Amino acid sequence: MPDLRRIYPVDDEEIGSFQQAFTHTSWANEHGGRELSNERLEFFGDAILGMVISEYLFYEYPDLPEGDLSRLKSELVREAVLAKVALDLLIPDLMLLGQGARNLRHQPSVLADAVEAVIGWIASNYGLAEAIKWVLNQWKRFLTQIEPELNTDYKGILQENVQRLFSCLPQYSLLKTSGPDHDKRFVVAVEFAGRVWEKGSGKSKKQAEQQAAKKALIELEQGG
Repeated sequence: MPDLRRIYPVDDEEIGSFQQAFTHTSWANEHGGRELSNERLEFFGDAILGMVISEYLFYEYPDLPEGDLSRLKSELVREAVLAKVALDLLIPDLMLLGQGARNLRHQPSVLADAVEAVIGWIASNYGLAEAIKWVLNQWKRFLTQIEPELNTDYKGILQENVQRLFSCLPQYSLLKTSGPDHDKRFVVAVEFAGRVWEKGSGKSKKQAEQQAAKKALIELEQGG
């Protein structure tokens, strides 16, 4: 039996129950049914994670408007962040996967689901306060590095939102370059779901793309 206690110090009699947090649907379907998988725990953990991060940002940044808080939250609960937590905890070694899904062991979405399932399991077995403490401990390094404008990956957040809402990827196109070599300005457009959404400008293509993505996120939040 893998050492699950490095994730959370469970009692001996709870090891079997805790394993469900690391049980992929593919394994569950091969060994008795979907109810053995971590899907329900993931659902619960996802809600708790969103609440914990929202509460932290609400009190830590009292001057930020709702839109900025929402985008910061999206950054902190992104699949990529959850997958990093999972890799740091060596969760791939703990996953139970079906015969045809062994190649999913390091897939970010699978790892993110497992982290959310861990949160859900802790809350359902040890209480919400314990789950909150676990989340804050694992997210400490991300929370202490927050710089609302500098560290927010608007392109990454937009990509995840566009994939979820429209099942496609945003595309960026360079519209214009102006200015001398030492002071160039770039104008970029972002397009998805069949139309151009926003334009951004900056001193580099990357900066312009980030600005376009940020403006597109604001438009999405306002209903498109």
